[in-house]
Amino acid sequence: MKIKKEVKSPCNTGLSQQQSLSSRHWDKSSNFLRYVYKLPSNKYAFYIIIIILIGLALWLRIYDIGGKDVWLDEANAVIISEHAPSQILVRLSQDSSPPLYYMFLHYWMMVFGQSEIAIRSISALFGVVLVASLFLIGKRLFSEKVGWYASVIATV
Repeated sequence: MKIKKEVKSPCNTGLSQQQSLSSRHWDKSSNFLRYVYKLPSNKYAFYIIIIILIGLALWLRIYDIGGKDVWLDEANAVIISEHAPSQILVRLSQDSSPPLYYMFLHYWMMVFGQSEIAIRSISALFGVVLVASLFLIGKRLFSEKVGWYASVIATV
């Protein structure tokens, strides 16, 4: 049986020499990570970071939103959403798609039209709202850190 000799560090923390070396290595190699993982303590910093995340999410979702032609699933959604709400439910009775999106899209197209930008912008809007919602839900159910992680993941 070997007995490990503990060497007291200069600051009398009681750490063994091996623990002290590994913690010093961690401090040197992870300054950036410690900065990134530190949660904002100032309420203004909190608002600034949330606004930056929402702005980034918005930019990622609307960048070149009308650059490509309508895909088959988007065209199908437009065709279904052109009908009256009662007919949307009838048409979706044979499909497994949830009708709420088609109802939203129906009224969205009444206001904004049927261009590629208009029909894709409702999904972009839902994606941006998701970023803020996930932060609030994650913070309420788990912790503030979980809320931050969830909103950062949803941003990209």
